[in-house]
Amino acid sequence: SCTELYCSQCPLLTALPNLPSCTELNCSQCPLLTALPAMPPNAIIRTLGCPLLNLEARVVPASDLNTCPIYWKTLNEEPLKVLKALLPYLKRGSFPNIVFLNEDGTRQEGRDAGGLSKHLMSELFAQLSKLGCIPKNPGTELLRPTAAADAEEKEILEALGLLFVSAADRNLPIGQIFDLPFFTDLQAFSGQNLGEYKKDPPAWIKKQCSENSSPTAQTIRECQTLELLKQTFSEYPFPAELDLEGAKLFVLNACLDETVKERSPWYEAAYLIASAMKGIMGSRWENLCALSPEAFQGSIEGAFSKKAFAAAIQWQGRDDAPTKAFLLKWIDTHDEENVKELLQFSTGSRSLTGESVNVMISSPNIEGTFPLPTSHTCARQLCLPTGYSSQQMFDDKIKQSLDDAKATGFLFA
Repeated sequence: SCTELYCSQCPLLTALPNLPSCTELNCSQCPLLTALPAMPPNAIIRTLGCPLLNLEARVVPASDLNTCPIYWKTLNEEPLKVLKALLPYLKRGSFPNIVFLNEDGTRQEGRDAGGLSKHLMSELFAQLSKLGCIPKNPGTELLRPTAAADAEEKEILEALGLLFVSAADRNLPIGQIFDLPFFTDLQAFSGQNLGEYKKDPPAWIKKQCSENSSPTAQTIRECQTLELLKQTFSEYPFPAELDLEGAKLFVLNACLDETVKERSPWYEAAYLIASAMKGIMGSRWENLCALSPEAFQGSIEGAFSKKAFAAAIQWQGRDDAPTKAFLLKWIDTHDEENVKELLQFSTGSRSLTGESVNVMISSPNIEGTFPLPTSHTCARQLCLPTGYSSQQMFDDKIKQSLDDAKATGFLFA
């Protein structure tokens, strides 16, 4: 049942037995350990430059212990179940090999060399967003967790955080799902803030909110008379003895108390997500938090624009000007949702991460035949045959390929 092994420079251990379920090893530069156990092919091995361990001698078990089967129907209808199914793998610091299953349990064709993982991330977050399971901004909480959130709620939030780590570390963008304030609030838990929050959540939230300028605080500052202040904030019972400055402080504290109450569920959710991320990333969490909010967001979600998609294209195969022109015009004239579908059809992801989108232009068609565009997501490759006689024919073939993909479960969004 071993899943993690840390030898910590043990003076006795010189070799490890077969541990086919072990998925993480940290030898800490042990001067004695020279042999590795049987471990899955994508297990995490932290040797820290150990001069003794022979990584090539590792025995790989025949069965792939890090494969996670995912039913298309479950992904489409109950994405939270998929999120929880991924959690045991994510806790071990690994992202599983993905196998997609049909409704009857048969395995779909395709081996996960990166494309299926990217497709899963895109579809999972698209479905979570579509079904209202995740927040779009700090005003709409995920599960309204509290300090006494039940185990299932905490498990889901932990899984979200660990998936964000996979997105950033393994180049598995989730697509444009969240608003920028979501990531700004996650970054608020950098440095000592995770510990400070846990000591006194209401005080931490109040401090956080008071340090950020808000329309309410601006309105309070602009009130130049006590009478105007009382008229503007008539819902509050002002103590009679207060002067203008005291009354402003009274209103500001009252507003902050309301904000703390309103935002406590959200900050608890953000805390749990950030804690999960830091637990896996360690000091790298601080590096992520040091980015601008936009860069932080981009490292997890990727980015998208039609112009960026066109700029990312790397042409391969035949140098066929009409086919190139057809594709570029298709990108320019179709709406963003359609173009995102083509990007996902080509790469598995609905957003860009700086990698190229490879477009292979094949040999001319046999006269009288016009095959459909195809793709190889693991290679980030869109395959276009030549020979289309017009832009309309090209557009129709792209549409048919995307429609066929949706019908077979390749695309949902």
